[in-house]
Parts: sequence; C-alpha cells; structure tokens
Amino acid sequence: MQRNKNKKCSSCGEGHEANDKDCKRYKEENEILKNKVQQQISRNEAVEKFQREKKTSYSAKTYNDQTEKIENLEKKLAKLEMKFEENNNIFEKKLEQIVQLFTSELNTVVAQINLRFSSLMNTMESTLKKVASNITIQKDDDCLISRKQNEKAKRFKKISEQRGNSLDSVVEKNKGT
Repeated sequence: MQRNKNKKCSSCGEGHEANDKDCKRYKEENEILKNKVQQQISRNEAVEKFQREKKTSYSAKTYNDQTEKIENLEKKLAKLEMKFEENNNIFEKKLEQIVQLFTSELNTVVAQINLRFSSLMNTMESTLKKVASNITIQKDDDCLISRKQNEKAKRFKKISEQRGNSLDSVVEKNKGT
C-alpha cells in the first residue's frame, strides 16, 4: 500500500498512475489522438494543432472575458427591462383603478351637490313667491288704506263745509287739543 502512495504519474508528475483517466496529460493525449483519427493527419500535425488551439493569446483571453462580461450584463439588463415592464404594468393598473375610484366618488359628490342645489333652488323659488305675494298684498293694502283715508278725508271735508267750518279751521282746533 505504501507503494501506491509513492507512485507518480510519468506524464504529469502528479500523485496518480499514468493511465488514470483524471490525469490532465492523459486527457490531452486522448484529444490529440482523436483529432489525428478524425482529420486523418499525422501525430505531429495533430499535436501542433492541439497546441495552437490550447495556446490563446492574452488579447484573445481578455476579449473572451470581456465578451462574457458584456453578455452577462446584457442578460441582466434584459431581466431588469422585463421587471421594469412588469412593474410599469402593475403601476398603470393601480393608477387606472385609483382614477376610476376617484371618478366614481367625484360623480357621487357632484350628484349630491346637484340634488342639494336643486332643493335649495326650489326652496328659494317658493320663498320668493311668498315674498312677492306679500309685497303685492301690501301694495294692495296700501292702496286700500290710501283710498279709505281719501274717502274719509272727503267726507270729513264735506261735513265740515256743511257745518260752515273750513278744513283748515278744524285742523287748527284739533292741533290745540
């Protein structure tokens, strides 16, 4: 058992057997052989192609990293836009409900005001009719009183003249008493 612990891979130098399927170098070798068979090229050409693909320049790595970041940001932005649209739709629905509620309440208040206003107008009209009829009655009464007083004054004058007294002398006598 001690023997297995001390074994090192001859390909990569790690602490596992050379034919271990988890070995990095073993996986690379399998990839090279796979390319050789599929593309029908020599082993050297397959190794060169593998190394070219494996070696990426700093700019290519940076470009790929930045591209991934941009794609992630675009995905996040798309999610935010969707959430914004959802929230905007919810807001518009709530606002529409508030406007409808306000409109119905306002219509109720306006109807009550109109009802009270028409009741007030009816009361005012009946009051004005009563006042107008009282004024007419008072004018008629004033006219009647004036006529009656004129008739009395004429009778008094006639009686005074028949007795031989003038109206002025009777008035002066009454002032003294």
